[in-house]
Amino acid sequence: MSDPHSRYLVLLLIMTYGLSGCGHKKAPEPEVKDLSQVQMTTEVWNTIPEGPEKYEQGLLARLRKEDPQFKSTAEWKKFQKDVLAPGAAEVFGRPIDLK
Repeated sequence: MSDPHSRYLVLLLIMTYGLSGCGHKKAPEPEVKDLSQVQMTTEVWNTIPEGPEKYEQGLLARLRKEDPQFKSTAEWKKFQKDVLAPGAAEVFGRPIDLK
């Protein structure tokens, strides 16, 4: 491999491989485009970007109705206290009353 052309060829191959990103692509995150077409669960709800829409009463009512883990009122109250109240307070900039 003392031939100068061979060295350039090897260098060119290494650079091409490096620039190609080694063939690794980041897998796209699943997107839910139409929330009305899926069962509302905490997994789906967690994919919604933080903002006022995430805490709309209609959406939260669907979450409580459609997610099997909230069959118990106690579980829903715990979710409100531990997840909804802190998240909504951050989004709206003040504590909110979740009923």
